[in-house]
Amino acid sequence: MTSPIPYQKAIGGDKLRRPEAERKLGYSRFHVTALTLLTAAGAMCGSADALEPNEIPYVKADGSRTSSLEQAAQSWRNDEEFRKMSSTNGLGQINAEYAYARGITGLGVKVGVFDTGVYGKHPEFDGAGKLTGLSTAGRYAYTYKNYYRAGDRFSFKGDDPLNGTGIVQAQYHGTHVAGIIAANRDGARMHGVAFNAELVAAMNSDAGPEDGVVAGNDANAYSIGFAALRTSGVRIINNSWGIGFLGSLGTSPSRRASQSDTMQQYFSAPGDGTMNAADGVARSGILFVKSAGNKFGSQPDALGALPYFRPDLEKNWITVANLSREELDDSSSICGMSKYYCASAPGTSIYSASFVGNKTSNTAGYKTLTGTSMAAPMVSGSLALLMERFPYMSGEAIRDTLLTTARDLGSPGVDKTYGWGLIDIGAAMRGPGQFLGPFGVSLPAGQSDIWSNDISDAAIRVRRQDDLNEIASLKRQAERRIWADGDRIDDSQLAQLNALVETHEVAAKTRGKDALTGATYVGSLEKRGDGTLVLAGRNTYTGSTWVRSGRLVLNGSITSDTTVDGSGVGLVSVNPTTQAQEVATQAGTFVVEASGTAAGVTVRQGGTAMIKGQAGDVNAGMGGTAIIDGHVGNVAAAGGAAVINGRSGDVTATAGGSALIAGRSGDVAAHDGGSVTISGQAGNVSAGASGTAIINGYAGNVTAGAGSFLGGSGTLASLSALSGSVVAPGNSIGTMNVSGPIVFAPGATYRVEISRDGRSDLIATTGAAQLDGGLVTVSMERSPTLLNLRQGWSILGRRFTILDARDGVKGRFKEAAPSFVFLNTVLDYSQQAVGLTMERSATSFDSAGVNTKQRRVGAAVEALGLGNPVFEAVLTLPDAESARAAFQALSADASPAVTANAASTAYFLRETLSGRSRWTGGTTGMPTGAAPVVGHYSALGPNEASEADPTPSPPANRYGLWGQAFGTYGRTGSTADAGGTSHRVGGFVIGADGLLDNGLKLGAAAGLAKTSVRSTGTGPAAEISSPFVSLYGGHDIGRFSLQFGGVYTDNTATARRNVSFPGFFNSLTSKGRSASLLGFGEFGYKLAVDQQLTLSGPVPAQLTLAYVQPYLGLGYTQIRSDRYAERGGVAALMHLSNTSDIGDMTIGVKAEAQLDLGLKAPIALRGLIGYRRNYGDLTLASNLAFSGGTPFRSSGSPLDRQALVTEAGLDLRLARNVDLTLTYAGQFSKNSLEHTGKGSLTYRW
Repeated sequence: MTSPIPYQKAIGGDKLRRPEAERKLGYSRFHVTALTLLTAAGAMCGSADALEPNEIPYVKADGSRTSSLEQAAQSWRNDEEFRKMSSTNGLGQINAEYAYARGITGLGVKVGVFDTGVYGKHPEFDGAGKLTGLSTAGRYAYTYKNYYRAGDRFSFKGDDPLNGTGIVQAQYHGTHVAGIIAANRDGARMHGVAFNAELVAAMNSDAGPEDGVVAGNDANAYSIGFAALRTSGVRIINNSWGIGFLGSLGTSPSRRASQSDTMQQYFSAPGDGTMNAADGVARSGILFVKSAGNKFGSQPDALGALPYFRPDLEKNWITVANLSREELDDSSSICGMSKYYCASAPGTSIYSASFVGNKTSNTAGYKTLTGTSMAAPMVSGSLALLMERFPYMSGEAIRDTLLTTARDLGSPGVDKTYGWGLIDIGAAMRGPGQFLGPFGVSLPAGQSDIWSNDISDAAIRVRRQDDLNEIASLKRQAERRIWADGDRIDDSQLAQLNALVETHEVAAKTRGKDALTGATYVGSLEKRGDGTLVLAGRNTYTGSTWVRSGRLVLNGSITSDTTVDGSGVGLVSVNPTTQAQEVATQAGTFVVEASGTAAGVTVRQGGTAMIKGQAGDVNAGMGGTAIIDGHVGNVAAAGGAAVINGRSGDVTATAGGSALIAGRSGDVAAHDGGSVTISGQAGNVSAGASGTAIINGYAGNVTAGAGSFLGGSGTLASLSALSGSVVAPGNSIGTMNVSGPIVFAPGATYRVEISRDGRSDLIATTGAAQLDGGLVTVSMERSPTLLNLRQGWSILGRRFTILDARDGVKGRFKEAAPSFVFLNTVLDYSQQAVGLTMERSATSFDSAGVNTKQRRVGAAVEALGLGNPVFEAVLTLPDAESARAAFQALSADASPAVTANAASTAYFLRETLSGRSRWTGGTTGMPTGAAPVVGHYSALGPNEASEADPTPSPPANRYGLWGQAFGTYGRTGSTADAGGTSHRVGGFVIGADGLLDNGLKLGAAAGLAKTSVRSTGTGPAAEISSPFVSLYGGHDIGRFSLQFGGVYTDNTATARRNVSFPGFFNSLTSKGRSASLLGFGEFGYKLAVDQQLTLSGPVPAQLTLAYVQPYLGLGYTQIRSDRYAERGGVAALMHLSNTSDIGDMTIGVKAEAQLDLGLKAPIALRGLIGYRRNYGDLTLASNLAFSGGTPFRSSGSPLDRQALVTEAGLDLRLARNVDLTLTYAGQFSKNSLEHTGKGSLTYRW
């Protein structure tokens, strides 16, 4: 056929008549060869055709149905409209009838056509939504001589090739291309490949100045057109146009363009806007279908080979060569350097839609044209069919499926002439034929599909060497600075060539990378989504099969390993067809049907394998489950679970994994937390460290190693229990049968369960038993713990046979357990048997104690007798150390600690009030009397003298109101009988005092102290609330001073404690009351010092020491505790009433001084240090009794007999009658210490 355009552009833009060789190709401008890349994103959810129940599956050309695929396909081959497209039966050549027979017609798929526009009035494009024309406008970037200049406006409408601004010439080319893709099946003339697909058309006006320069196609017109298509929802864009070569390259077979020509063309303008726009399309995930060009066996031009220079584009790009029947058409360019993303399709004498006329008068028509422009839409339409057939597949997966199912032409494998070969829709309907790297699919829940092709990865494995060869060739050319065709490589080209080598090397590092194993140049499958995928072919790809969610069923075979897990659960996928977001919720399941054969299988992270056929080695990793009903190799339960109902090789359970063998297996090993249960038949069994073996079936020689557990009621060929192993016959009480010898090594344990009705575990052998030591432990039936004393007493004196050896017993076990403090387990031996009995020991409870308190508690507990839970809990303790810990826990250490802290609080309150009357002057003392005080100084007001005054001072301030806040921290160390404690006290006191006319000072005070007591090692012990009242006074006679007073405190203690020892726990609380009554007196003698010191420094200061005063203090404290009871458990104690009396004497010295900093008021400083000696009931104790028991005495840490007491403070006058006092007090002794801080505020008048 000749083109209706009687001219083409030559170099420089002159119009010439086309030669005959070009005219037969149709519109040459759109048949210039270029490379086509096909885009694919990640596979999304989908399924095969959904049929109603009992619906006949295949569709004939007349719309009727049949159960025979071949009958349906033949009806299409006989259909006139099907046959009309090509005189060589183009649709039949690509086996499109097998898609139509399945009801696949491209429905719901949008295909973009970037061309000269599509004649929208053509009946082949009738129907709502069939054709959408995009409007594009802008200004040209380049100047095209005789047509437009850079900056001229253009405005196009994709469905109107005749009207617009800046159109080079109206063309039917785009209409013809669109008809091949998707012309309607309407009973007239012809129909397109995907006749129910939707078309979206954008106009490029013209291929641009075909001068061979990469920048020839106008960057603005093409960029804007591509941008419009990218946002239109298309998944494929057909590009039946190219950029050509310089001069006469490609114009005849003798002037074929070489790979070097293509590389030089790209290097001349690597940043071209049109190529960048095409790049953007491919990177967006849209499949970029590109005609190879009509250059008589030439290599593709730089645009057609763009992925060669930009490898990231390859997965979304496909280039198309033109076939005449099954030979490359003479006019077609070859796949060449684009062979791995190139296919061949019929493009010779293709009959399709067209139009005739001009803007004012035009009508629809048809034409027959030849060229790669016609082959490319064959591929685009085929891709649309596959997108309907596999709606869950990404564009990349669709592209790979089309390429890898093509019929091989020319040299075996992927070659430079035909690429992958002739596309075959019939084969592609059955799924991919090869994996070209990681192949990912995500089927949504409720949908399933079957891939029946034999899937390999031959091409990607061959490509490894091809890539190495290609890189080596490029390096040689760079080293020699000569292109392969002999041309010189200039400096600019050399730099770009070296960069290209690096680009290829980088791409090679990750090409075909297995996401699971990291291997490269292999094909692998990643199954996601909750749907089901069935593999029915014989699959030989060498990469992994990774089932991350949903179900993968194997009816055929896989020669590489499969991994099943739940790593895809929760992943969000976007369906490439519906754009809906889909979230996987089910962990992966791999099913090998009875007819299936798999290689190695790994399950983990919630994955499941169900193997009914055959498989290689099976690994159940952490969280994985393998159910084996068929025949597999070795099985490893490494953190997962394996159930073997069929047959397997050796079985290993580790890392917490478990194996259940109900069928038959080879040798079995369990270690490192693994467990095996054998109800079928196994070979030799070994259990290692932390391994468990339960044998209820049959096993060969069995070895229980260190740290292992062996149980069950099966039959063993022999038994060897090594040191550190545990052997427990039965599944509770039962008999383990052995047909050969039994050996118990030193350190092995024989765990025996017994029952009150006389049954017990038994190991019975027809051979001999060699006992070289080991331990026998005894428990009640189904009890995880050792026998306790009460259980032992229930079977006291009863004998149980635990081992029977027909050929005799040699040796002895070393010991038996439980060996309680108060119970003995005794073994006896005969010639062919070993028995055990239980006996009570003569050890008393109190003899286990190591101190007075433990012995007292032990005697009290033993007096409770059998039937008391506390008594029985102590009886079950395994050793004396445990008994001592129990007695200590039962002794209520907190009770005497509460009494001790009540005494400490009383003393603290006494010191607080004594201090009020102790200081004769200053702001903290009671109002100053009229008696002479030699060397007496006060914290003076602004107008008061600071000199010493030996004469009586007038009673200016006779009365005082005061308040004090205080806080104390103290601790007491532990002793042989009692644990240590710590306490914190916080509170306040408010008082009033006054000076009588006779010089007597009297006052009264009241307050509240809160004490928190903690027992060292056991945490909180008690909270004590102590409201108190007090009377106090003092009298100064010359240099002599006397202080006296009394305090009454009402103490309420709320206590809690935990009683915990092996096999026993009570949490107890109590609330008790006590009262503290104390009195004190102090006598002192003042010695005037009246020494002044001038202190140097930035601020001049004077320090005046007023006096020192030796003193003697006496005190008496009585604490009366009421009777109260604990609550919360059987270990609760009754606290009996008790009285404690404590006396003390203190000898010390105190001093007072004044510091004048030149401020309005001096600061009074004071301090004391003393030695205190305590008398009376220093070891505070409580009388306690268990419910129904005899009383016993529990003592706490004794009060120290001697202590050092200190105090330091300062007085500040805040106003004329208001004073502030800050005080620290400390008490230090051998086993205790106490720190106190006080702050007082006094108002005097």
